[in-house]
Formats: sequence, C-alpha cells, structure tokens
Amino acid sequence: MSKSYDMYGLSVNEHGNCKTTPAHALSFDDTTRIKKFIEEYANKNALPLPGRLPNCPKQTVLLLPCEKNVTDIYDLYMKSAKEANYRVVSLKTFRNKWNSLCPHIAVATPATDLCVKCQKFMGKLKTNAHLSDEERHNVLSDYTCHVQKANRQRQLFKNQVLCSKAVCSTTDVTEGAEPCSLDATLHYSWDFAQCVHYPHHAMQVGPIYFATPRKCHVFGMCAEGTGIQRFYMIDESEMPGKGGDCVTSLVHHYFSHFGAGEKHAEIHFDNAVGQNKNNTILGYCMWRVLTGLHESVSLSMMLPGHTNLSKYYHFRCTADEPGVLICREFCDSEEVRFNLLKARPEAGCLPTVKVIPPLDHLRQWYLYEKIAPFFINEVARDIVCPKPSIPK
Repeated sequence: MSKSYDMYGLSVNEHGNCKTTPAHALSFDDTTRIKKFIEEYANKNALPLPGRLPNCPKQTVLLLPCEKNVTDIYDLYMKSAKEANYRVVSLKTFRNKWNSLCPHIAVATPATDLCVKCQKFMGKLKTNAHLSDEERHNVLSDYTCHVQKANRQRQLFKNQVLCSKAVCSTTDVTEGAEPCSLDATLHYSWDFAQCVHYPHHAMQVGPIYFATPRKCHVFGMCAEGTGIQRFYMIDESEMPGKGGDCVTSLVHHYFSHFGAGEKHAEIHFDNAVGQNKNNTILGYCMWRVLTGLHESVSLSMMLPGHTNLSKYYHFRCTADEPGVLICREFCDSEEVRFNLLKARPEAGCLPTVKVIPPLDHLRQWYLYEKIAPFFINEVARDIVCPKPSIPK
C-alpha cells in the first residue's frame, strides 16, 4: 500500500479483469439451462399458492412439495447435466441462480397451511391432463374467485386494524375504563396458543419426550390499536375445556379489567365452531349490547385455512336493533337479519358460576410417578406434582 501510494498517490485502483469476463464465469447458455430446468421441474411438480412472496408480488407463486429440498433438486440437475454433457455448477451457484432467476418458485415447508378448497383446486390443476380447455378454464376461474374472497377478508382485517391504530394514536386510551366511556371503534383479536408443558428443560431429558407433563393452556387477547396483548395462563386442573363457556369467561374478564371503554368493538377470531363460532359467543356479544356495555359489537373470521352457522363469517349486533343478529357470508355480501331476543336481560346479572371438577386421580398419580422425578427444584415438584390424597 505504501509503494502504491508513493507511485500513484490517492487514486482508484482497477482490477485487471474489470473489463473482461472471467474464464470460469457461467455463459448465457449455462444460465439459461439452469433456469429452464427449474421451470420445467416446477411445471411438473409445483402447485399455485394462493398468495404472494415479497420479492415477486406480481407473479403467481409456484409451491413445490416439501418431499424434496433444494439440494435434492440440485442433484437431479447435476445428473441431467452430466448425461447431456453440459457444464456442472456448485450447489451455491445453483441456489443463487434459483433465487435471482426464479424467485416465484419456492419449496413448501412442512408447516405450510392451505384450506381444503385450495387443496382441492390444486389437486384438479395438478391432474388436469384429462380436462378439456373449458373445464380447465372453469377450475381456474373458481380458484381465482376463491382466492379473491380470501384476500378481501384479509384486507378487511388490515383496514380495521389500521383504523384502530389511528384512533389510539390520537386518543388517550386507558385500560380498565368504564364501559362506553370512549366514543370510538377499537379492534380486538383472540385465540388459544399451543399448550405449554412443564417441567421444561432446554436440554430435554430423553424419557420425558414420551411422557405427558403437566399442561398449561394459553389464551391471548390483543388490542390491535395499542398493540398490547394480555395472556391468560390456565393450569389443566382449572381448565373446563376450550368451548364457548371458557372463551366467554376469559373475554368477559378481559373487557372488565383491560377494556378501553370503547362504544364499538370489532373482533376477529379463528373460525372454530366449538371454540368461537357458537351460540354462546354470539349470545354474549348480544348481551353486552343489550346491557349497555357496548353500543355495537362486530365479529369477523377469516376463511378456513387462510391463518357451523357454517355459511356466515361476519356477525354484528347493535343497540339500534336490540336482539337482532346481523349476518353476512363475506365482507361485501348482503346482510341477513335474525331476531333472537326472547327476554331482555338485566344489567349486571351474570350466569351461575360453574364448578370445575378436580383433576382426575389417575392423572394426579401419573404426574406424581412419571413427571415428578424430572423436577430439579423440590419445592416446585411438590406444587406441580404432589402426592395424591386419593389412593391409587
């Protein structure tokens, strides 16, 4: 560096090959062969995905089955290249060319979730050799219509969240406020998370993998406008099940202690019949309106798989029409009304508290004998897996 500075001073150095292509660089034909191989493999094995990837928003995403990863596909390319006496490339180069030339072709992960209708449409498109042009066109039209409906449902959720955030950015929102004290519309969402098993070790002991430790159920409710999410941790001995009674109790506790006192609530939840989409939840929301805790409550769900009163995905009850449940199949569908009011409830009158049965004695003995030995802390062991008082 010192010698270069003495000879040339402060100047930009140019590499000797800056104006020529390196001898080992891929030619245009080599790059074209790689792209053609990936596209032909995708045409034979991939299925169109109802969505988009960030780096190719205007292209149809082709989803390859997860039974073969990029390395397996690379091995197939190498085999065909050697048979045809074409130039072989490294796995790194193959990946780089795939990402730059075919970003819309992706390998599915085992966790990829698709709805039943999407799976059926994909199956028809995959085996479309026996279909006529008209039948193939009808399948594609129905599939496109289904995806557009799902996109509209998703866009409704996004719009409601944005409006809720705009309200919270310009209004002093306080948790635990009096009902109907805030003249605004806020958006909420809730769902159960995966159970947490304990004891839990970062370096899991082998035998506990085949056992069933004590379970802690997790229910979360999020105020989308403020971004604050509250979690309810429920031990299996206190869990009555994930039905409508349990969800209603948790939601009522949340609104009573952490609600912002909004007059209008918009809620999104999972399209699960036993858990959310049932008479108990709908009746609870109507009860809140009839007793003055809200002026209106709107309930919305995504299409299944895009994350039975089966045909409706949107429900609304308002103080302007007491006792009337307003239903829509999709966000832009025509409204249908059902009058469900039999008797006007008294404000502040709650149902009778149900007693949760204790943990089954066989489960208690299982925890004591099979799970307790894995505890390191004796105090925690005696709390979580005590010796049952009932004989085995």
